[in-house]
Amino acid sequence: MLDTTTVAVGGDGGQLALYTLETDARLDFSASAHSGSFIQEVIVLDASTLASCSLDGTIKLWDVSGNTLASLLAISAAHSGQIFSMALANYRGALISVSADHTAKVWDVSQSGTYSLLNTFSAHTGPIYNVVELAGTADLVCTASTDLTVKVWNWRTLQVALSIQVGYAVEGLAQVGSAVLATGGNDHLVKLWSLNDGSLLATLPAVHTASITRLKLYAYDTLVSTDVDGRVVVWNWITQSVVKQTQAFTGGGGLYRADMMSQSGLLLASLTDNSVKYLSMSAGASLLTTLFTLSTTTTPDRCQPTSCVKFTDLYSVMYLIYILQIYCILYMCI
Repeated sequence: MLDTTTVAVGGDGGQLALYTLETDARLDFSASAHSGSFIQEVIVLDASTLASCSLDGTIKLWDVSGNTLASLLAISAAHSGQIFSMALANYRGALISVSADHTAKVWDVSQSGTYSLLNTFSAHTGPIYNVVELAGTADLVCTASTDLTVKVWNWRTLQVALSIQVGYAVEGLAQVGSAVLATGGNDHLVKLWSLNDGSLLATLPAVHTASITRLKLYAYDTLVSTDVDGRVVVWNWITQSVVKQTQAFTGGGGLYRADMMSQSGLLLASLTDNSVKYLSMSAGASLLTTLFTLSTTTTPDRCQPTSCVKFTDLYSVMYLIYILQIYCILYMCI
């Protein structure tokens, strides 16, 4: 079983690596985890299992209990197009993938070494960039597409509960309140939407000057957004104000991931300089620290990071949403 000092990093050539933050040492490496294709997302299923998806249209599960990458199963041709994102449903055996083929698919991966296709969601008319589970709901997830809509739907019944006409291509999605959804995309703006009726609640100040790639809820009132130019903005989404911002990476290439690392910071991964960095959220601490830089040589060590995830308590985010819901009830936030 891996602990919370371990980071999994996916590369632009299909590589997958495990690193320990204690010594910045590489624990294990697969040069062709996804046959030379860009790894789009790596997520933690449990304390010893990773799932990865790629632009090659495949999903793979990995046993990492021995600090090594041991293949558990591969879902070949999971989609007929590139896979952009995955999410683990509130029912922990259901894995949801979204693709350029305009579909979201629900997979049962609850039994070790096996899988089955439970459902295919086909209500979008364009490529689907992102999917997030909606905490506090039984079976609802949210997907964002280039068809300029965000849809809330039941992964068991495929019934659409809400369709929001956002008017632009959304790549960043995050549930920030019990009934509030944050979006970010190619209009460079972070917007807040009601999950009750789909109405626009607020547009946060125009800080980003490039397409937003990722939104991450950090604390009950704190949202982090990243863009393709490497800018990171920390928001108080309740007061709709900027807490801090920094240029995490320069020279293009994009900031591809921002994932929770601890109670005091976030992990950032980018193609720009092959590095994984740590964004401190603590007052008085250094804002940005490089944790490790992957080799840029032509050896198999080369692995430009396109995704990163830290092994942490799977239920921490659920607990965060629960606290947020209580806060909203007490203080009548949006």
